[in-house]
Amino acid sequence: MTCCDIEPLLSDLLDGDLSGDARAAVEMHRAGCAGCAAAYRALCRTVRFVRGNAATHIEPGTPGAAYMEFTRAIVDETYGRSPIEVVIEALTATVEEEEAP
Repeated sequence: MTCCDIEPLLSDLLDGDLSGDARAAVEMHRAGCAGCAAAYRALCRTVRFVRGNAATHIEPGTPGAAYMEFTRAIVDETYGRSPIEVVIEALTATVEEEEAP
């Protein structure tokens, strides 16, 4: 399996939704691939963060509104934006705010 084959399966691995053979193949690849291992660790941290903060109420328009949008992008397949797009936009806005005079 290649990294391109593995990446879409990382969520299924985390959720325990892979068959025994598929799970073994993904885990074997991940054990020998630093990039896929890092991607899986990042996914685990993201899922822990979202689950741990899911009940946090953040008003739209506050700096934390990006969190709500990020969470929606994860759970709502019809939203039309990927979680990474939301994060990049939020990070870009933060950098622009810090650089403003």
